[in-house]
Amino acid sequence: CDMALSHYLEVHGDVPRGSLVAYMPVNVRTEEEDGDGNLVTLLQVKLASTHRDPLSSLDEVSESIASAREVFSGATRSAVQYYSLLVALMSLFEEVLKLGRLMPPVNNLVISNVPGSRVRRYFKGAEAIALYPVSTLPPMTALNVTCCSFAGTIYFGLIAGRTAVPDLPLLADYLDQAFDQLAEATGVAEPQRKAG
Repeated sequence: CDMALSHYLEVHGDVPRGSLVAYMPVNVRTEEEDGDGNLVTLLQVKLASTHRDPLSSLDEVSESIASAREVFSGATRSAVQYYSLLVALMSLFEEVLKLGRLMPPVNNLVISNVPGSRVRRYFKGAEAIALYPVSTLPPMTALNVTCCSFAGTIYFGLIAGRTAVPDLPLLADYLDQAFDQLAEATGVAEPQRKAG
C-alpha cells in the first residue's frame, strides 16, 4: 500500500516531504488475556522513508508496526479503549470545527487487514468466489485501504474521498504493480489474478 500510494503521489506531483503515516486498526489483546473478542486500537504507523528497494521498504514498515505495538504492550484495557475513543473524537472535532482549514488532519490514511475464512464458503449451495471488503471513510480521512483474506487469496477494497483521490482506479493499478515488485523481490511466483 505504501509503495502504491507513494507512486500515486509522485505521478500527481505531490511528493511528501517525509514518510507517510497511516492509522492501522489492530487487535492488541495478548494471548494471556482472558475473554472473548478483540481489544482494538488505532496504531500510528510510519511508512517507508524511501522506496528504492521493495524489501527494505517492507522491513522498515514491519519495524514501525512492531514499534507501534510495543507502545501498547503495557497499557491496560481501559487505557487502550480511552485512547481509541480520543482518536475517533479528534477526527470528529476536526470535521465539525472545520479545523482542516487551519491545520493538517490528525489522520487521513487508514490501512487495515481483516482475516477472513481460510476455506471456501457456500451460501445456499452457491460457492463464494471472492470477498472484496467495503469499509468507511472516517471524518477527515482521504483514503481507506482494507485487505481481507479469503480461501488463500487476499482482496483489497479502496474507498477514497472524490476530491482527495479523483482517480482511484489508477491507485489500484499501482497496488498491483507494487505487489508484482514485492513478489519479484522475494522470489515468490506471482499467482494468476482474476479480474474483478
